[in-house]
Amino acid sequence: MESLKDLFEKEFKNLYALEKQIQDTLETLKSPRPKELKANVEEFKKNNTSDFNTVQSIAQNLSINPGNTVDSVAQEMLTNISEIADMEDIPNRVRNAGLVASLYRLVSYKTVNYYSVRQMAKALNMKHEARLLRPIKVKNANIEYNLKVLARKKVFKKAAK
Repeated sequence: MESLKDLFEKEFKNLYALEKQIQDTLETLKSPRPKELKANVEEFKKNNTSDFNTVQSIAQNLSINPGNTVDSVAQEMLTNISEIADMEDIPNRVRNAGLVASLYRLVSYKTVNYYSVRQMAKALNMKHEARLLRPIKVKNANIEYNLKVLARKKVFKKAAK
């Protein structure tokens, strides 16, 4: 890696892998409860499909081949989310708290990745790509905020009982 363009391509491939891995995990994730958590997960799923389509389009336009790139950090978080969702031997309130904490961490990670890649695109004068990436960062920041509020006001308090 010798330039910001090289770094951008590497980070963009990771972003592509992140989106693909999230999509694969969310497709098999059991629907959580309570309804506020379920609504956030459904919104994240819907947004992720759109986000992945945008990333695929940018990759194609820039001739970036992500190959078999895997985001190992995301993979660890996604494995954790799947394991928590599948746990049947713990109280629902504790499972929900674990899901909220893990989803919050994942969405935060995704938001930061989009911010970094978008800033690199801007620095490289890739105005079109930067414009396409901005709404994704904003949507994820909104989900991140909703999960934080849900955790603070509801889920963690229930889990503590």
